[in-house]
Amino acid sequence: MENDVNKEKNYFTYGMIKPDGMPHIKEILELIYNSGLYVTYSKVDTLDEKIIEENYPHCIGKDFYEGMKENLLSGYVLKMLILDPKGDAVTNYRKILGKTKSWEADPNTIRGKFGDKKIAYKNAAHGSGNALEAEDEIIRFFKGDLNNVFESVLIYGSSLAMSEFIKSNINDSTIVNKAFRDANINEILNDYSKKMEK
Repeated sequence: MENDVNKEKNYFTYGMIKPDGMPHIKEILELIYNSGLYVTYSKVDTLDEKIIEENYPHCIGKDFYEGMKENLLSGYVLKMLILDPKGDAVTNYRKILGKTKSWEADPNTIRGKFGDKKIAYKNAAHGSGNALEAEDEIIRFFKGDLNNVFESVLIYGSSLAMSEFIKSNINDSTIVNKAFRDANINEILNDYSKKMEK
């Protein structure tokens, strides 16, 4: 039965830039967009102990847990709803994310570029491990914003459709792709800058 679930298309996954990755927010977002994925909804936010315990119950009691928790509580994170138009969001985001231990990750991945090479939990970003986990994490991390999430997916979907229409009617589709990507990155960066000023 589990194999049948895994064969189903999965268009959305949850991703999160951790506090140690936030200094590289622009570069990380560019890696995500350049890999063919889209951030359809995002929120610059902070975490509390309760949500960390809910999301990482398998880590509680392990020797690294307190350090991991302290890192996640240390500053802003960027919560991301990530879309893969090809329907393999978890796998394709995890490819650009890289292996959990940054020193084992490909140097062209998020963790390979920006993760700590000595401390495993300081690996710049988080990603859901499978489609079922992605569903749980999207609800867990966006539970206070689900109406906004659904609205943004509709708006983003129509913008994406318009982008595809324009691309099909002009010679250089890379111009549209870049403009579309940059507009979204700039919006996220502006949100982060405003929060940092407070």
